[in-house]
Amino acid sequence: MSKAVFLKPRMSEKAYASSKDLNVFVFVVDKFVNKLTIKENVEKQFKVSVENVRVAHLPAKNRRSPYLGNRKFNRGVQPGVKKAFVTLKKGDSIPIFAEEEAEAEKQEKLAKKLAKENK
Repeated sequence: MSKAVFLKPRMSEKAYASSKDLNVFVFVVDKFVNKLTIKENVEKQFKVSVENVRVAHLPAKNRRSPYLGNRKFNRGVQPGVKKAFVTLKKGDSIPIFAEEEAEAEKQEKLAKKLAKENK
């Protein structure tokens, strides 16, 4: 019996490139989740076949930001993150970046149309 896990896709340029080139998708997961649970939940949620799951623990970092007009600093902590790199079988895909790709195609068509009108 697997636990229900909240899989939050990591939206970055590097994650987008790895999803296009290597068929590897990046998710931010809870710290208590193991690889087997991640694999089962990705397969169940997105209906794809998972080949491999790699996990990276990013530690918490101390941060500081200056107060306006003073020399004092506001201190805080950036929380740590656990990322799961999920490799899918060839031919399978998850439509995480589908909206961005559709928007890029729309912009491309608009640019072509404007260039045609300007000639």
